[in-house]
Formats: sequence, C-alpha cells, structure tokens
Amino acid sequence: MTLTISGTTLTWNDSTTQTVGGYTLVPGMTNKWTAPSRAAGTTYTNSTGYPLAVIIGIPASGSCFTTFNINGTTIFNPYYSGSSGCYMVNAIVPPGATYGLGGSHGLSYWFELTN
Repeated sequence: MTLTISGTTLTWNDSTTQTVGGYTLVPGMTNKWTAPSRAAGTTYTNSTGYPLAVIIGIPASGSCFTTFNINGTTIFNPYYSGSSGCYMVNAIVPPGATYGLGGSHGLSYWFELTN
C-alpha cells in the first residue's frame, strides 16, 4: 500500500482493497482536509458514505467543560481548570452517524478529512 501526502491531499494508490478498523478503504481514493463551518452545540451528520476523520481544537482558559458525541454517545468529556491551553479532539465518525461538540464555547479549529 502506498500512501502519499501532499499539502492537504491524502492519496492511497494501491490496487487492492484494505480494511482498517472495520472500515473498507477503496483503492484510488483521494482525501482532502477541509475546514468546514462548524459550531459547538450543533449536531451534524456524516453523509459522505465513508468514515470521516475529525480534528477539533478547543481553547481552554479558566474553566472549560465540553463533550464530543457520536450517535449520542459521549466519546470525549474533559474538564479543564487552570490558566490557558487547548484541547484537541481526534475522532473517526462512521458513515451515517451524527456527531457534534457540546457546549457554546469558541473553537480554535475544526478540520475534517473527506473523500
């Protein structure tokens, strides 16, 4: 399997189908990191037909509590109390699943790897 990363594009150019984490990777797929307009407190649906990688940066200063949920199940639930910093959420959202970041705080960044 050959994986090539150039800028924000990830290309897999093997001629065989691979299964990773229970999901099938299709030969020749090209994936791109995007920065969609997203907000905390909103539920989104992965309608791509493929697993979706999500990376979110959450500013933490003073006291911060948030959750990241997939299909209503909390998979990230930190509480931060201190000076300053940033949480990073990394998740794979299955096809057709709902997902979202709880709360109403700001975001440092939100990226999704899509086909």
